[in-house]
Amino acid sequence: MDIDGFWNVIEAARAESRSPHGEAFAEALVNQLAGLSQEEILAYQERFDEVHGAVYRWDVWAAAYLIGGGCSDDSFVDFRAGLIALGGGLVRAGSRSAGRSGGPLRSDRSRRPGRRLRDLRRGRELRGQPRVRTTHG
Repeated sequence: MDIDGFWNVIEAARAESRSPHGEAFAEALVNQLAGLSQEEILAYQERFDEVHGAVYRWDVWAAAYLIGGGCSDDSFVDFRAGLIALGGGLVRAGSRSAGRSGGPLRSDRSRRPGRRLRDLRRGRELRGQPRVRTTHG
């Protein structure tokens, strides 16, 4: 899966979650991933990790801090996942300005939505699902 395919999955989940009887974004994303092959799911996770790492920057953390009135490490993980959930246009626009306003931080700790799907496919109860937020609070 290339980066455009990754954003197509995100946008399809966003559309599903916005429909009149839509599910929450996280549930809609799992529904989208459930229709993919195992190889595509792994490729999705690789693209997620790349994008999640690309927004691991000081300027993005500063925005999260200002929006949320503070921002811990864990809150920043959630903030970046929520930023990705908003779609590729916003992330791409932010990436273009990275050289002007902030550089990368230390190594990334990222969420693994593919693990949730694996557990779902194996019939396990989904515990501790990460929250995907469009606002920080």
